[in-house]
Amino acid sequence: MKKFKLYCLLFLIFCKFKNKLLRWFVFKPINLTYRFREYDQQNSIQLEFSVQSEQFSINFVKPRSISLEDKLLSNKQSLRKIPYPKHSSYFIQLIQNVNKEWPSNLEIEGQYLEGNKGRLAIVMIKPLNYETNMVLIHSHSNHLDIGCCMEEYIDFCNNLKVMVIGYDYPGYGLSEGDTSQDSIFNAIDCVYHFALSLGFQNYQIILYGQSLGTSPSLYLASQVQIGGVILKSSFKSILNIVSDHNEFYKDDIFRNYELIEQVECPLLIVHGQLDDMVNIGQVREMSKKANNLIEFYVIKDGHHNDFGSHLQEFYEKIQNFINILQTL
Repeated sequence: MKKFKLYCLLFLIFCKFKNKLLRWFVFKPINLTYRFREYDQQNSIQLEFSVQSEQFSINFVKPRSISLEDKLLSNKQSLRKIPYPKHSSYFIQLIQNVNKEWPSNLEIEGQYLEGNKGRLAIVMIKPLNYETNMVLIHSHSNHLDIGCCMEEYIDFCNNLKVMVIGYDYPGYGLSEGDTSQDSIFNAIDCVYHFALSLGFQNYQIILYGQSLGTSPSLYLASQVQIGGVILKSSFKSILNIVSDHNEFYKDDIFRNYELIEQVECPLLIVHGQLDDMVNIGQVREMSKKANNLIEFYVIKDGHHNDFGSHLQEFYEKIQNFINILQTL
């Protein structure tokens, strides 16, 4: 199997269409697992908001009934208000379980962020019974979409008492556009500015990346000072997953081993001892370049995408990490 991967790697590097094939080799979107269903609200007045930055512009709309509107209106420098009679806040419905009912103690809704390269699908989960002072932005692994992550988002929201924002990369789920390193990095930029528009400050934002999602998380944290970063099942770079040959690095993508050196915020790394996709040794090596590593925690029976019976242990580590962030 190792030789087969190496042959594929050599083919990708030297082939005339190496960039296109490398993208095919890396990105594996799953078949859509969810849909957005419009709220049944007649004659409701909604407001459209535009969030402007130097790199892009995103637009979204919120109905008056959503409690987050107060936070949106509080950030007047980055938002402008325009009457807009259109429904654009959605229920999340799982395709395989259309009768799924979400917990009544949480506000769960889907949204589209209108970026320059097309729409990004996001989901927001917020407790209704108390105020949250931190938001967790989740970047999922390769063969998932936000529909697959809904149960985890709900667990995070309930167990960690934070607001959760999940998003799909361009070409994944309901998000539009071509999938590439640049488009994924631009997507998390877009979600980050959306979180700011809700009233959160940088120190209140936690980035949680899983597998492929560790790279956009590190990218954003290398660009702005974030509250903290959680890396689950990370890797040094795409080509390092299948080979340690340094001569291939010029064609490499998602170079986490370079990004991590530029991150100054607190960092928690969690990795499974039995991960057969990414050797734990390369992640240990990468972690030595971190400037503010709080902990490198090893799940003894953990695999790449499954921590099994140690899932509660994983949540406890994240809770401890959040507690540390709140004291800084």
